[in-house]
Amino acid sequence: MAGLADLPDKDWGKADDPVIRPVLLSRGTLESVDLQKTRVMCEEVLGFECVEPSPGRMIMRHRSDAPGSIYWVLDVREVPEVRTPQHLTNHWGIWLKGREAVDRACKLLDDNKERYGLLRVQYPRPTHEGARDYSFYFEDISHVWWEIAEYPDEEAFMDLFGHGDWDEQGGDQA
Repeated sequence: MAGLADLPDKDWGKADDPVIRPVLLSRGTLESVDLQKTRVMCEEVLGFECVEPSPGRMIMRHRSDAPGSIYWVLDVREVPEVRTPQHLTNHWGIWLKGREAVDRACKLLDDNKERYGLLRVQYPRPTHEGARDYSFYFEDISHVWWEIAEYPDEEAFMDLFGHGDWDEQGGDQA
């Protein structure tokens, strides 16, 4: 298994002179009111590898199929009640290959809401600026929102940075 020293050095995606120089975005955290339902959903549906290193704690990891990819990790803590539920606009995004895969995922989740502890499953539709993406959102038992989206045209996605900040384009400030 490769270590951090083996990660490729990339010059894109980094500001010119950051105060700190991170190697990668290593992990995120979330809360769960039912660790077992969360585990089943994350393993069976999203393909995460999960371990429970101590009572009430689960670590999940996933590696994309992209060449040179690294793991991303979520640290999950079981709580009796989620104090600050997520909202739709604060979600975890998962990319799939093609619209058909997005449609299949939506049907699978909608048909298995109880098994996976899902509160809501929305239907796929064009999303984001200019309807550039095709995706749907679902909310799990712990009020965590997930987006399942068609893998975007990566060049078009990266071109957003080429346009610069909106105020450099003559946008009005409020």
